[in-house]
Amino acid sequence: MIPILPYSKMKVKIYESQSGNFTGMTDLAIKRKFDGSPECAIGYGDTIEEALEDTILYFNKMLSQDGFTELTEDDISYAEWSDF
Repeated sequence: MIPILPYSKMKVKIYESQSGNFTGMTDLAIKRKFDGSPECAIGYGDTIEEALEDTILYFNKMLSQDGFTELTEDDISYAEWSDF
């Protein structure tokens, strides 16, 4: 992520559902090209590792779909720090 993100970092929070499945969510939202709305990457898995991997893969997919090779401050927004 170093060459892509302005601050070279992104946090991923993993939640566990009551059924034992896991969901990952990034603290960084990309302002999507098609509507300008910020969207966080979300991923799912049966384990923490699977949810983390799926979240990162979806983040990279969003970058690819929107044609980003590098993000600037204008392209992103961060979740409230206390949420992470």
